[in-house]
Amino acid sequence: MRKARDILAQMAHEKTLDSVRSRLESYATYLVRDNEDARDIVSSAFTTLLQNPLSVKEDSIVPYLFRAVYNLCLNYRRDAARHREAHSRIREREGKAFAYYSTLLESSDPSALFMSEISNICRQQIARMPDEVQKTYALRCNGLSYKEIAQELNINENRVDKNLRKVLTALKRSLSDYL
Repeated sequence: MRKARDILAQMAHEKTLDSVRSRLESYATYLVRDNEDARDIVSSAFTTLLQNPLSVKEDSIVPYLFRAVYNLCLNYRRDAARHREAHSRIREREGKAFAYYSTLLESSDPSALFMSEISNICRQQIARMPDEVQKTYALRCNGLSYKEIAQELNINENRVDKNLRKVLTALKRSLSDYL
């Protein structure tokens, strides 16, 4: 019994290693149906054999390599099947999500969604304003004149104008992407 490394070195010296490698690659290609992956599998089999301090009989090294390639090919096919199945599930979920969102968008009125979003932005901006400015804006929205608002809040008309300008400036700034 000799070390596998020594046997492979002797095979390389006798130039039989290339023949064995070629046969292993053909075998792996037959099993996995891909030349590049077959070469990788055969390289992996040789690497594993060289990394393990395995003692084998000289005449059993080639069958050992064929068995290792066979097992690696089975692992490759199992993993490839798992990947295909996972990709299939992902595509199916994406398709369902796309169909759901497409139906949702088709069933909703875009202008209503747009108006709802603008209304939310306006409410948020007004809520950030001081109380006096909020009250001034609310009274103006209810149709009161500057004079009536001034009397209601006990402020002068210039102050009413200033408060309303603050609101309009803030709304213009926050709605600049929509206007």
